[in-house]
Amino acid sequence: MALVIKQWHYSTAPDAFGRHVEILGRQSGVFSWLLALLGVVPTVRIVVTGKEYIMEKTSLLGRKYIYIPLAKISSTYHGYTLPLEPLVFFVAVAPWMFKYGRDWKISPIFSIGIVFVAGVVAIIWVWLKKKMTLGVFEMGGRAHGIEFNRSLIEGVSMDKDAAEATGIIISGLIRSKN
Repeated sequence: MALVIKQWHYSTAPDAFGRHVEILGRQSGVFSWLLALLGVVPTVRIVVTGKEYIMEKTSLLGRKYIYIPLAKISSTYHGYTLPLEPLVFFVAVAPWMFKYGRDWKISPIFSIGIVFVAGVVAIIWVWLKKKMTLGVFEMGGRAHGIEFNRSLIEGVSMDKDAAEATGIIISGLIRSKN
């Protein structure tokens, strides 16, 4: 399940605590958001300093930390995938509306309006459900990363360009250690 981002910080220069990257995410959904207000929702935090990559996973049952020295990371990955469902939705609605609209004696203007609304819904659907990924591979081949999408509730502006810039910063830090 993709996370939604609560906090995202990245910079080529470290902050006062030595962090170049700090990402905090939670599970998506309104119920998870309500639990977050109570402070009981599982989260994932990634921190990258000039020396290590830290991943912290919390749940109701405990907390797990993964510390990886940057010199022990072989590569990074980042990217995004677009959902297929909105395209299928639009391709199904548009021809169906024009074919059966005449049989049901629906005006062509109304049919065009329905197709337009379906197109707008498909665009919003893609915008909200685009999944972005960011992570690293240890020298042993194990992957550590996150998959996330936008959240209207959290209000954190997040896009593929920020994920790419963060991935490039992490790659630069790793190259400086290897």
